[in-house]
Amino acid sequence: MSSSEIHQFANVSNLILGCGTFNLQYNDDPTTVSVKELLELARSSGINTLDTSPYYGPSEILIGQALGDMTWTRDELCICTKVGRVTQDVFDYSASNVRLSIMRSLQRLLGTSFSDKDRKSWYLDIVYLHDVEFQTLEQAKVALRELRSLQKEGYIHHVGISGYPLDYLYTLAKACCEDNTIGSLDCMLSYCNLNLQNTKLLDIYNKLYDECGIKQLANASVLSMSLLREQETRYFHPASKALQECATKAATYCKENKMDLAHLAVKYSLTQWYNHGPTVIGFSNLEELQHSIRIYKEVIQHKENDHQVLTDRENEMIKHIQRTIFGNHFNETWPSGMHDQAQDQDQD
Repeated sequence: MSSSEIHQFANVSNLILGCGTFNLQYNDDPTTVSVKELLELARSSGINTLDTSPYYGPSEILIGQALGDMTWTRDELCICTKVGRVTQDVFDYSASNVRLSIMRSLQRLLGTSFSDKDRKSWYLDIVYLHDVEFQTLEQAKVALRELRSLQKEGYIHHVGISGYPLDYLYTLAKACCEDNTIGSLDCMLSYCNLNLQNTKLLDIYNKLYDECGIKQLANASVLSMSLLREQETRYFHPASKALQECATKAATYCKENKMDLAHLAVKYSLTQWYNHGPTVIGFSNLEELQHSIRIYKEVIQHKENDHQVLTDRENEMIKHIQRTIFGNHFNETWPSGMHDQAQDQDQD
């Protein structure tokens, strides 16, 4: 029986605390983020899973420091991190770097709470090979084989991949499934592919499970990296100018109708992804986390009681945003990585 079969995904909460916000891209000074308070509120609200990466600047270090100031047992938290992406333009998928990075992540995340001699506690629940579209398939396989070795040694419970272009995520997952040195991946993280503007993840969901053997599929960035909110889209967003203009119009439309675009976007994504897998949402402060927890609990309560989650008014607004405001830009994607196919819409 494999390590992945022994350690099932039952301990992964349906809502995951995204820690990419503990980074300069989202906060001018990440050290001012109340990481300990966020972790404590999340845990007390039933959110036991957090998602980070060495690529997210000081994120792993800040999490480790916060955990060191908390009282917790290793099986209380599910820790997901990533490997392979070093900086914006630097990747290292070599076996030696993969091993080095994992050992460093273990020390950063667990070193203030546990000892590396305590092998029952010294592990990462999930490790994703980060942004796989930026490296070749063979480079990804080298990294994944090393992750499998680390998994056999007990340092990792589940191995997966993360990225944006769904076609390539499928291609790589299928290739792994057919390679007996790697085998079917345990999990996958897709971002910006199930939200108010893009629902393509639902279209490929069954293929990833049935043809690739994926056991858990996580949906991340329900606000599409700041595109779906009233505030200005962040400077680094790769969406076309036309798509960003549509998002601005959607925010204005929501404001005119006394609705917050981010609220509607979170509620829509959680509703659509219910019973499909976990959702990763990033937070910079307690207010943002509390708001999403309220939405999540509302969605769960309505779903469990077989009630309509989205109100008639919300459904009408969603229909108008998707069909009229986004229109031809609904399901539009942007180029990402070296395997990108022709885009569905004109990227003027």
